[in-house]
Amino acid sequence: MLSNRLQDALRDSDRLLQYAMANFMGDHYRTAEVRGYRAMVLRRLGRLDEARTEFGAAIAVLLESSNALDRQQASGARITRLRFILEDYLHLLVGPKGTGTAKDIAEAFVLADVARWQSVQKAVTGSALRFAAGTPELGMQIRTVQDGEDELQAVYKNLISLRSAPPDRQLPGVIQAMEARITTLRASLQNGRTEIRRQFPQYDTLVNPRPTTFVQARQALQANEALLSIYVTARGSYVWASGPDGALRFHFSDKNSVWVADRVRRLRQSVDLTTGVSPGGVPFDLEAGSSLYQALLAPVEAAWSKADTLLVVANDALGQIPFSMLPTQEASPVSTEPKAAQAQYRSTAWLARTVAIAYLPSVSSLVTLRGLPVAKATRKAFIGFGDPDFGNSTDASAVPGTSRGTRKLIRHLLAPIEPWSGTDAVSMAPPVTRQAAVLEPLPDTRDEIQAIAAALTADPRSDTFFGAQASRQNVLGANLTDRRVLAFATHGLVAGDLPGLDQPALALASGAGRQISEGLLTLEDVLKLHLDADLVVLSACNTAATDGSAAEAISGLGRGFFHAGARSVLATHWAVETVSARLLVTRLFERYTRDVGVSRARALRLAMVDVMDAEAAGVYAHPAFWAPYALYGDPGR
Repeated sequence: MLSNRLQDALRDSDRLLQYAMANFMGDHYRTAEVRGYRAMVLRRLGRLDEARTEFGAAIAVLLESSNALDRQQASGARITRLRFILEDYLHLLVGPKGTGTAKDIAEAFVLADVARWQSVQKAVTGSALRFAAGTPELGMQIRTVQDGEDELQAVYKNLISLRSAPPDRQLPGVIQAMEARITTLRASLQNGRTEIRRQFPQYDTLVNPRPTTFVQARQALQANEALLSIYVTARGSYVWASGPDGALRFHFSDKNSVWVADRVRRLRQSVDLTTGVSPGGVPFDLEAGSSLYQALLAPVEAAWSKADTLLVVANDALGQIPFSMLPTQEASPVSTEPKAAQAQYRSTAWLARTVAIAYLPSVSSLVTLRGLPVAKATRKAFIGFGDPDFGNSTDASAVPGTSRGTRKLIRHLLAPIEPWSGTDAVSMAPPVTRQAAVLEPLPDTRDEIQAIAAALTADPRSDTFFGAQASRQNVLGANLTDRRVLAFATHGLVAGDLPGLDQPALALASGAGRQISEGLLTLEDVLKLHLDADLVVLSACNTAATDGSAAEAISGLGRGFFHAGARSVLATHWAVETVSARLLVTRLFERYTRDVGVSRARALRLAMVDVMDAEAAGVYAHPAFWAPYALYGDPGR
């Protein structure tokens, strides 16, 4: 029965291919898609040599530089179809047990990276293109085209939504205005690109980069770095790694996307301090973390074990956790006695104790970031915004345990494990309403910004903004192109945290008698910023979260700052507790400025170890406190 259905599918694909060849020619994207699906049928019929030939012909067209812009601006449906084809070919190359030849494994490395291409990679490429333009004027022209492309995509999306509505809700006048706007934008973009090409002949090559090969990726690595590329699918997980010795090691695990997502969910739950029990009563899921490490990292450990920095490129649910909190050895279940649990956490062999980690949206982004021109030496060291005035009369005295989000955490960390009674552990704020929304003051964030400024020898009078001055208007009005480090220490919000909030945002000063929404620095605002920053610090809750529509990590605020011109972004994976957050970020910059030659990634690792081992704190060995921060982009010097 299945064989008959596959034969029917092959006949259908033959007819579709004939139609595509007659109407679109052999080098058209649509023809290549049909070839890809025909190859998928051939593979299932066991005609592997024919399938390989057909896949090769399809992929050669699908990955042509002329189609790279399609990958950036394509609909979700087209991206999904491309991934189906790429993953099926990857499975053919590597085999069900990962026994492909060295050449096939290297080709599969490229396919996996193309399949990851998402909005953060687009942001990195777009920023690099402006830097490569050579002059600020040409860079602004390129930025205008990029903003126009984003607007065009948004208008198309809204137009499709309106046209899909019932006839009585289609708003003909609005549709007509959108169609006119599309016509105007397309003409403007065509003229803009023509002028850019006249001044900048390399434009098309840079805006449509070829996929990165293993050899190119290897050349982009520094001597002390290793690369770990993981691609998770419904069939299993593909892992490539290369370290100081230059060899490419590969491992295929039968642990598929469902298995990985379950372990990630368990890990996320075990660092969530907003669940209604005390942090001392949220045992970390050592088994989930250890099983992920053993399945995906341990088999290629020889490739990266001698490196001091590991560059991680991952997809799917793996983007929702920092690898630093994975135990590298099997561990016993966590003790139910809080003090014993803290001691157990300190003795656990966390990956953070072994290697510094930085995360990349794709392997291609590493090559792009390492190819950026040298930044201006005349830039000022720092600008920071913290402890905003939220316009309420809440006592601003430091409250240990306060969360930099919309929920308030009150620490009783050494209390016995018991359900929340309303007086200890995690105290949930009342439901937020437009009339009664209140954000807790965060006095620790003032100390944090001041500590960063001191470490970077910045001028606190002109480079730090607090209270009413830590405002959206001051961020948008500042000249941010001459700052090496930009930092925000405040509440972080994700879509849905406030009524009508449909995108991630940073809460800045709103002032007395004004709505919180008036002080929000949203993703839309961030996308309009102009930076030349080595590092952007987002010291708030959930700043590595998605933008609400994408599944990739850091597609929200992080993507915005990469688009604006950041080389790296420090962001958080969950709700951070404000005292430990201040301690960690402060230690990071102390290490970064004090220890000659220490990169941003290594400074973060050392700061994590400082926090988990801090005897004075006594309670921060739980990964919920030291592991939420992750560095995205170039790990630094």
